[in-house]
Amino acid sequence: MRGVNGTEDEELGQLRETVALLTAQCSQLDEANRAWQQYLQTQAQDFRSKLQDYLPVNENISLDYAAEQIIEQISKERQAFNEKYETLEKAMENLQLESGTNLETIKESYVNTIDELSQELAVMKSQCEQLDADKQRLSDELERRTAEFDRDRSRQNIERASSNLLQQSFEEVPIHRSGATRTEDAELGELRETVALLTAQCTQLDEANRAWQQYHETQLDTFKNTLQEHLPMNDIFTLDQAAQQILNQIISERQDFNQQYQALEKQNEDLRSESGTNLETIKESYVNAIEELNKEL
Repeated sequence: MRGVNGTEDEELGQLRETVALLTAQCSQLDEANRAWQQYLQTQAQDFRSKLQDYLPVNENISLDYAAEQIIEQISKERQAFNEKYETLEKAMENLQLESGTNLETIKESYVNTIDELSQELAVMKSQCEQLDADKQRLSDELERRTAEFDRDRSRQNIERASSNLLQQSFEEVPIHRSGATRTEDAELGELRETVALLTAQCTQLDEANRAWQQYHETQLDTFKNTLQEHLPMNDIFTLDQAAQQILNQIISERQDFNQQYQALEKQNEDLRSESGTNLETIKESYVNAIEELNKEL
């Protein structure tokens, strides 16, 4: 009989240790779940803050919609650039009409310059047309990925389920320290049930942690793939890196656009100045010739 009691005492001690260990493990896993949520929120907030001065991103949208919003904003900038080029092209055409002359040399000079500018503008138009096609493909791709947005709702369900289950588990854990009113057999049964319950709880919380990690990785991959055709997204492992690369691309594009436009604008001004000088020279030549004829007459 003593041997049996000794075995039960040993099992009781082991079960108490197991309950304490599992309780601590469940607490750690729950804290990890909360840490994942806070991490994702912080990452998204830092991402939006970093882009705020260049591309305002709505705080109430998901990363998938943020990618679409970024592309739309960049598309607007590129479209505005194209419109500026079209305006410059129109100005060049008007200049050609206003300064038209029968002199072949001036005509050839105008035609060559305008042809060069027209080719550059055609390239810009082609790029904008390609951008429109890319936007359409992006829209189609986003429609096919509607199922991805359900993951956000699943994430909320995981969080609520984990929190409720943990609370219920702790409320139901019947660890009795007094032991004075229960037999060792009853305590053994309760501890066995508690161990089973906490083991299941730890398993579910561990799965929730894995779900958070998978959700984060999927969101980042989807974000990268959405922007890939419009902006280079190589070697991106965090949202902070993505934001920095987007900023670098935007700044680079704006600088390139400004340089190209300024170069074309300078060509336009040079052409206007040259045509004005040539016309003034021709006018002076015609006036001198007429004066000479008048003198002869």
